[in-house]
Amino acid sequence: MRKLLLIFLIYWAPLGAFAQKMVVHPYLQPGNGASLEGTDVKIITWITDQIEGDFSVEFLVVGGEVKTSIPERVNLDFNQPNANLQKTVTEPVSQVDSSKVAPPSSPGGPIALTLEELRQNLVKLTTQLNPLKDTRYFKYIATLTNLPFDSEVSYTVKLRGATICQAKFRTRVSASRPTKFVMVGDLADGRAEQNAIAFQISRNDPDFLVALGDIVYSAGRFSEYLHHFWGTYNSLVPASKKTGAPLMASIPFYPVIGNHDADV
Repeated sequence: MRKLLLIFLIYWAPLGAFAQKMVVHPYLQPGNGASLEGTDVKIITWITDQIEGDFSVEFLVVGGEVKTSIPERVNLDFNQPNANLQKTVTEPVSQVDSSKVAPPSSPGGPIALTLEELRQNLVKLTTQLNPLKDTRYFKYIATLTNLPFDSEVSYTVKLRGATICQAKFRTRVSASRPTKFVMVGDLADGRAEQNAIAFQISRNDPDFLVALGDIVYSAGRFSEYLHHFWGTYNSLVPASKKTGAPLMASIPFYPVIGNHDADV
Protein backbone atom coordinates (compact mmCIF):
# COMPACT_ATOMS: atom_id res chain seq x y z
CA MET A 1 0.00 0.00 0.00
CA ARG A 2 1.31 3.40 -0.90
CA LYS A 3 1.96 5.60 2.07
CA LEU A 4 0.32 8.98 2.30
CA LEU A 5 2.64 11.52 0.72
CA LEU A 6 2.41 14.40 3.12
CA ILE A 7 4.63 17.07 4.54
CA PHE A 8 2.89 19.98 6.17
CA LEU A 9 4.95 22.61 7.97
CA ILE A 10 3.64 25.87 9.36
CA TYR A 11 5.84 28.82 10.27
CA TRP A 12 3.99 31.39 12.33
CA ALA A 13 6.74 34.04 12.38
CA PRO A 14 6.21 35.34 8.83
CA LEU A 15 2.46 35.75 9.33
CA GLY A 16 2.96 37.52 12.62
CA ALA A 17 5.63 39.77 11.13
CA PHE A 18 3.22 40.99 8.45
CA ALA A 19 0.19 41.24 10.80
CA GLN A 20 -1.80 38.64 8.88
CA LYS A 21 -3.88 35.83 10.28
CA MET A 22 -4.19 32.52 8.45
CA VAL A 23 -7.84 31.59 8.98
CA VAL A 24 -7.80 28.41 6.85
CA HIS A 25 -4.45 26.88 5.98
CA PRO A 26 -3.60 25.89 2.39
CA TYR A 27 -5.41 22.88 0.98
CA LEU A 28 -5.72 21.10 -2.35
CA GLN A 29 -8.70 21.26 -4.72
CA PRO A 30 -9.40 19.69 -8.11
CA GLY A 31 -8.90 21.93 -11.13
CA ASN A 32 -10.77 21.88 -14.42
CA GLY A 33 -8.77 19.05 -15.99
CA ALA A 34 -11.68 16.94 -17.25
CA SER A 35 -9.90 14.92 -19.94
CA LEU A 36 -8.34 11.51 -19.45
CA GLU A 37 -5.54 12.64 -21.73
CA GLY A 38 -3.11 15.52 -21.62
CA THR A 39 -2.23 17.08 -18.26
CA ASP A 40 -3.81 17.59 -14.86
CA VAL A 41 -4.80 20.81 -13.09
CA LYS A 42 -4.86 21.36 -9.34
CA ILE A 43 -5.70 24.36 -7.16
CA ILE A 44 -4.16 25.41 -3.85
CA THR A 45 -6.39 27.68 -1.79
CA TRP A 46 -6.32 29.29 1.66
CA ILE A 47 -8.13 32.00 3.62
CA THR A 48 -6.73 34.92 5.63
CA ASP A 49 -8.01 38.04 7.30
CA GLN A 50 -8.43 41.10 5.07
CA ILE A 51 -4.84 42.29 5.21
CA GLU A 52 -3.31 42.04 1.76
CA GLY A 53 -0.46 39.56 1.39
CA ASP A 54 2.13 39.10 -1.33
CA PHE A 55 1.70 35.32 -1.66
CA SER A 56 3.08 32.90 -4.22
CA VAL A 57 3.06 29.13 -4.69
CA GLU A 58 6.14 27.30 -5.94
CA PHE A 59 5.57 23.78 -7.24
CA LEU A 60 7.77 21.05 -8.58
CA VAL A 61 6.94 17.87 -10.47
CA VAL A 62 9.45 15.22 -9.45
CA GLY A 63 12.18 15.27 -12.08
CA GLY A 64 11.15 18.72 -13.38
CA GLU A 65 11.90 22.36 -12.67
CA VAL A 66 10.39 24.69 -10.07
CA LYS A 67 7.46 26.76 -11.34
CA THR A 68 5.59 29.61 -9.66
CA SER A 69 1.88 30.41 -9.52
CA ILE A 70 0.67 33.83 -8.33
CA PRO A 71 -2.71 33.39 -6.61
CA GLU A 72 -5.88 35.26 -7.35
CA ARG A 73 -7.39 37.04 -4.33
CA VAL A 74 -11.14 37.37 -3.78
CA ASN A 75 -13.20 38.89 -0.98
CA LEU A 76 -15.33 36.78 1.33
CA ASP A 77 -17.74 39.11 3.12
CA PHE A 78 -20.33 37.78 5.55
CA ASN A 79 -22.73 40.52 6.60
CA GLN A 80 -24.35 40.98 9.97
CA PRO A 81 -27.77 39.27 10.16
CA ASN A 82 -30.72 41.61 9.74
CA ALA A 83 -32.70 42.93 12.69
CA ASN A 84 -35.55 40.43 12.28
CA LEU A 85 -33.12 37.52 12.39
CA GLN A 86 -31.36 38.92 15.46
CA LYS A 87 -34.65 38.94 17.33
CA THR A 88 -34.91 35.18 16.94
CA VAL A 89 -31.57 34.43 18.58
CA THR A 90 -31.84 36.21 21.91
CA GLU A 91 -32.64 33.08 23.92
CA PRO A 92 -29.77 30.85 25.10
CA VAL A 93 -29.34 27.60 23.20
CA SER A 94 -30.40 25.69 26.31
CA GLN A 95 -33.88 27.23 26.05
CA VAL A 96 -34.68 25.65 22.68
CA ASP A 97 -37.81 23.59 23.24
CA SER A 98 -36.62 20.05 22.55
CA SER A 99 -40.15 18.69 23.05
CA LYS A 100 -41.22 20.33 19.79
CA VAL A 101 -39.21 18.15 17.48
CA ALA A 102 -41.76 15.71 16.03
CA PRO A 103 -45.45 15.48 15.22
CA PRO A 104 -47.62 14.28 18.13
CA SER A 105 -47.89 10.52 18.29
CA SER A 106 -50.75 10.63 20.79
CA PRO A 107 -52.97 13.22 22.49
CA GLY A 108 -50.83 15.36 24.73
CA GLY A 109 -47.65 14.29 22.93
CA PRO A 110 -44.97 16.51 21.37
CA ILE A 111 -46.27 19.50 19.40
CA ALA A 112 -45.56 19.56 15.66
CA LEU A 113 -43.32 22.43 14.58
CA THR A 114 -44.39 24.90 11.95
CA LEU A 115 -41.81 25.75 9.29
CA GLU A 116 -41.22 29.13 10.96
CA GLU A 117 -40.70 27.53 14.39
CA LEU A 118 -38.31 25.02 12.86
CA ARG A 119 -36.35 27.85 11.24
CA GLN A 120 -36.15 29.78 14.50
CA ASN A 121 -34.99 26.74 16.45
CA LEU A 122 -32.31 26.07 13.84
CA VAL A 123 -31.12 29.66 14.15
CA LYS A 124 -30.96 29.35 17.94
CA LEU A 125 -28.99 26.12 17.77
CA THR A 126 -26.37 27.68 15.50
CA THR A 127 -26.14 31.08 17.20
CA GLN A 128 -22.93 30.19 19.03
CA LEU A 129 -21.25 29.52 15.69
CA ASN A 130 -22.58 32.66 14.01
CA PRO A 131 -21.69 35.81 15.98
CA LEU A 132 -23.88 38.82 15.26
CA LYS A 133 -21.15 40.82 13.52
CA ASP A 134 -19.75 41.31 10.06
CA THR A 135 -16.86 39.01 9.15
CA ARG A 136 -14.57 39.57 6.18
CA TYR A 137 -11.77 37.47 4.75
CA PHE A 138 -9.52 37.09 1.72
CA LYS A 139 -9.52 33.81 -0.21
CA TYR A 140 -6.41 33.04 -2.24
CA ILE A 141 -6.59 30.70 -5.23
CA ALA A 142 -3.42 29.45 -6.95
CA THR A 143 -3.84 27.32 -10.08
CA LEU A 144 -1.17 24.72 -10.90
CA THR A 145 -1.28 23.70 -14.57
CA ASN A 146 0.47 21.32 -16.97
CA LEU A 147 0.87 18.60 -14.34
CA PRO A 148 1.67 15.20 -15.86
CA PHE A 149 -0.59 12.30 -14.93
CA ASP A 150 0.78 9.64 -12.56
CA SER A 151 3.19 12.11 -10.96
CA GLU A 152 4.14 13.39 -7.53
CA VAL A 153 4.12 17.15 -7.01
CA SER A 154 5.50 19.14 -4.10
CA TYR A 155 4.34 22.70 -3.42
CA THR A 156 5.37 25.54 -1.14
CA VAL A 157 3.20 28.50 -0.19
CA LYS A 158 5.23 31.64 0.43
CA LEU A 159 4.47 35.06 1.85
CA ARG A 160 6.95 37.70 0.64
CA GLY A 161 9.44 34.95 -0.02
CA ALA A 162 9.12 33.33 3.42
CA THR A 163 7.83 29.74 3.57
CA ILE A 164 4.38 29.37 5.11
CA CYS A 165 3.73 25.69 4.39
CA GLN A 166 4.89 22.76 2.29
CA ALA A 167 3.04 19.65 1.15
CA LYS A 168 2.92 16.97 -1.56
CA PHE A 169 0.18 15.44 -3.68
CA ARG A 170 -0.29 13.00 -6.54
CA THR A 171 -1.78 13.97 -9.86
CA ARG A 172 -4.62 12.04 -11.45
CA VAL A 173 -3.85 8.55 -12.65
CA SER A 174 -4.01 7.73 -16.33
CA ALA A 175 -6.88 5.65 -17.71
CA SER A 176 -4.81 2.46 -17.75
CA ARG A 177 -4.06 2.57 -14.03
CA PRO A 178 -6.31 1.77 -11.05
CA THR A 179 -7.47 4.53 -8.73
CA LYS A 180 -8.60 4.39 -5.12
CA PHE A 181 -11.06 6.81 -3.58
CA VAL A 182 -13.36 7.26 -0.60
CA MET A 183 -17.04 8.22 -0.66
CA VAL A 184 -18.52 9.53 2.57
CA GLY A 185 -21.37 11.82 3.59
CA ASP A 186 -22.43 13.69 6.72
CA LEU A 187 -18.81 14.65 7.31
CA ALA A 188 -18.75 17.30 9.99
CA ASP A 189 -20.90 18.20 12.97
CA GLY A 190 -18.23 18.81 15.60
CA ARG A 191 -18.28 15.37 17.25
CA ALA A 192 -15.09 13.55 18.20
CA GLU A 193 -16.02 10.52 16.09
CA GLN A 194 -15.41 12.39 12.85
CA ASN A 195 -11.71 12.79 13.77
CA ALA A 196 -11.35 9.01 14.10
CA ILE A 197 -13.03 8.52 10.70
CA ALA A 198 -10.70 11.05 9.06
CA PHE A 199 -7.73 9.21 10.55
CA GLN A 200 -8.93 5.88 9.14
CA ILE A 201 -9.42 7.49 5.72
CA SER A 202 -5.83 8.74 5.76
CA ARG A 203 -4.55 5.25 6.57
CA ASN A 204 -6.18 3.95 3.37
CA ASP A 205 -4.28 6.52 1.30
CA PRO A 206 -6.98 7.41 -1.27
CA ASP A 207 -6.35 9.38 -4.46
CA PHE A 208 -9.36 11.60 -3.76
CA LEU A 209 -12.52 11.86 -1.63
CA VAL A 210 -16.12 12.34 -2.75
CA ALA A 211 -18.15 14.18 -0.10
CA LEU A 212 -21.72 12.88 -0.50
CA GLY A 213 -23.62 15.88 0.78
CA ASP A 214 -24.48 17.28 4.21
CA ILE A 215 -20.84 18.21 4.51
CA VAL A 216 -21.22 20.57 7.48
CA TYR A 217 -24.06 20.68 9.99
CA SER A 218 -26.40 22.18 10.44
CA ALA A 219 -26.71 24.73 7.66
CA GLY A 220 -23.45 24.85 5.68
CA ARG A 221 -22.37 28.21 7.09
CA PHE A 222 -18.78 29.37 6.82
CA SER A 223 -18.52 29.58 10.60
CA GLU A 224 -19.56 25.92 10.83
CA TYR A 225 -16.78 24.99 8.44
CA LEU A 226 -14.36 26.85 10.69
CA HIS A 227 -15.55 25.08 13.84
CA HIS A 228 -16.44 21.62 12.51
CA PHE A 229 -14.64 20.89 9.25
CA TRP A 230 -11.17 22.25 8.59
CA GLY A 231 -9.85 21.33 12.01
CA THR A 232 -10.57 17.67 11.24
CA TYR A 233 -9.68 17.32 7.56
CA ASN A 234 -7.02 20.04 7.30
CA SER A 235 -5.41 19.54 10.69
CA LEU A 236 -1.94 20.94 11.36
CA VAL A 237 -1.02 18.29 13.91
CA PRO A 238 0.04 14.69 13.19
CA ALA A 239 -2.81 12.41 12.17
CA SER A 240 -4.51 10.50 14.98
CA LYS A 241 -7.93 9.28 16.08
CA LYS A 242 -8.24 12.30 18.36
CA THR A 243 -7.07 15.03 15.98
CA GLY A 244 -8.17 13.87 12.54
CA ALA A 245 -5.81 14.05 9.56
CA PRO A 246 -4.48 16.71 7.18
CA LEU A 247 -6.12 15.00 4.22
CA MET A 248 -6.96 18.17 2.33
CA ALA A 249 -3.33 19.24 1.99
CA SER A 250 -2.68 16.23 -0.25
CA ILE A 251 -5.92 14.87 -1.76
CA PRO A 252 -8.75 16.75 -3.48
CA PHE A 253 -12.30 16.64 -2.15
CA TYR A 254 -15.15 16.50 -4.70
CA PRO A 255 -18.27 17.87 -2.96
CA VAL A 256 -21.91 16.99 -3.62
CA ILE A 257 -24.48 19.41 -2.19
CA GLY A 258 -26.99 18.08 0.35
CA ASN A 259 -29.93 19.77 2.02
CA HIS A 260 -27.87 20.75 5.06
CA ASP A 261 -25.35 22.47 2.80
CA ALA A 262 -27.93 24.96 1.56
CA ASP A 263 -30.17 25.70 4.55
CA VAL A 264 -31.01 29.35 5.15
